[in-house]
Amino acid sequence: MRCFARLSPGIKIVLVLDGEVDVRFGGQPLPTDGRQCCFGVVVNLTQPTDFERRARAGTHEKSLTLTLPGDWLERRAARLSRAVPRLGCGLAHLAMAPWQPSDTLCALAQTLFDQRPAVIDAAWLLHCESLALAMAAAAWPALIDTPVPVKPETAIDNRRTRRMRDLADSGRMERMTLDEIARETGMSRASLQRHFRRCYDMSVQQYARHQRLQRARRALADTDCSVATAAEIAGYTNAANFTTAFKRMFGETPSRLRHHVAD
Repeated sequence: MRCFARLSPGIKIVLVLDGEVDVRFGGQPLPTDGRQCCFGVVVNLTQPTDFERRARAGTHEKSLTLTLPGDWLERRAARLSRAVPRLGCGLAHLAMAPWQPSDTLCALAQTLFDQRPAVIDAAWLLHCESLALAMAAAAWPALIDTPVPVKPETAIDNRRTRRMRDLADSGRMERMTLDEIARETGMSRASLQRHFRRCYDMSVQQYARHQRLQRARRALADTDCSVATAAEIAGYTNAANFTTAFKRMFGETPSRLRHHVAD
């Protein structure tokens, strides 16, 4: 028997508890190394991908799959990139990395099959959420430690990268959405983020935020604009948030910089 599906971009964290698993992402089989008991594989999908599951009569499978959607990863990357560089976002499409779950995690996962209640309540949902977080924490090092294959850029890639750099240098990128930037550069969102991080070692969103903060700093240093006006230049409606971001980037508060300039 075969089952087919179309998967959206994201990261799939697969935990196999028992049985024979025969699944394919984009035609590529999940690497099992002949194992049938308690192992894990992380699969990176940067674009929509065909999924196929095969099953033979007389066999069984017990597994869990946790999906981390691409948009969720982008939001988490913006928040956590200082603590966890890259977050696996530079991995190639269909990259697969094995990870080894602990005995405790396997036992926790087994409870989803053995202790599922007749009525789903808040306690059970909390139990499922804790398992999902435990799976993500256990599998994530496999993404961080997996080397990123470097492919030579084609002539088309070079043109798109130049278009992306020109757009970034023009300052227009700061006022555009990610979809608008992707359309103008002729890339998908995932490809744009990958090329941009390779060139600038940060995401598009981080770059735009840095550029706005740089412009606000120049205004504070070179003109008599107020901190409130500088916050507006940087795109912040909350002065406290602006001060926090400014100090994190430049090592001093906007008011402190104004004080130095005044002196």
